[in-house]
Amino acid sequence: MQVDLEKNPKQAEFFYEVLRAVSGNSELRHFFYGGAIRGGKSFICAAILLLLASRYKNTRWHVFRSSFPALESTIIPTFIKITARSKEWGWNRGNSNYFLYNRKTDSKIFFKGENISHDPNLEDLLGLETNGIFYEQIEELSEKLWNIGNSRNGSWYVDSMPKPITLATFNPSQSWIKNKIHIPFMNGQLPKEYHYKLALPTDNAFVTQEQYDNWNRLDERYKRQFIQGDWTNFDDNGALWAYAYSQAKHLGKVELDPKQEIKLSFDFNKNPMCCSVFQTFGFSKIRIVETIKLP
Repeated sequence: MQVDLEKNPKQAEFFYEVLRAVSGNSELRHFFYGGAIRGGKSFICAAILLLLASRYKNTRWHVFRSSFPALESTIIPTFIKITARSKEWGWNRGNSNYFLYNRKTDSKIFFKGENISHDPNLEDLLGLETNGIFYEQIEELSEKLWNIGNSRNGSWYVDSMPKPITLATFNPSQSWIKNKIHIPFMNGQLPKEYHYKLALPTDNAFVTQEQYDNWNRLDERYKRQFIQGDWTNFDDNGALWAYAYSQAKHLGKVELDPKQEIKLSFDFNKNPMCCSVFQTFGFSKIRIVETIKLP
């Protein structure tokens, strides 16, 4: 395996912090790589687990995501990409026992979906024995899984025992991870055993210009959240259907087009009741001419 960290200093910093912790040279135990998409979060966490499994004999490591199909479409291909040319690694692709194993150390990396809708009490994980856990997109996972994982981490005993560690990636969201990790970090109040690295696409030298060009076509709301790493609750005002609305961009003088059909929409849930007068132009444009209040 060859993993080049020179082009992403944040990945390198994260990488060496984890290695220090596993070897017992740091009190850090929980490592979070959060921020925008394409910051190199998943890649470096996968590389870390592969290194640890190849360094520590007979160890067991676990990768979680919300479901197994999500694992198959995202993080498993990352592990395949890194190990593709290595003869040290092999796969066991059993439906209920899916893992990557190192032929020299006999260490294994297991891939499991949380599947909380089918197993609300997460009883399938009560006997979990592991040396370390990687939560991919932890904002999609439950806090219950986080607590169970912490209670089971370090429960697989081997000679030359590595210190148990937790890795987690996430994007900005309004889930429990915002209150538990992001806000305390911004306030300088994270517990001493937590390490949080913020990442943006600009930290990743492998992001292409075509990707930036595509992102520039996104609505401002999604650009701020997923590209700029903004944790604002954009849906807080409840106007989910009008998330891209901007007064500067969309508000102006509008007149009826006599050649187009006039449509009326009555809202009986408002007080006073109102009637919106508008016209549509194909599938790409709507002009709201007036809103009439009806006491």
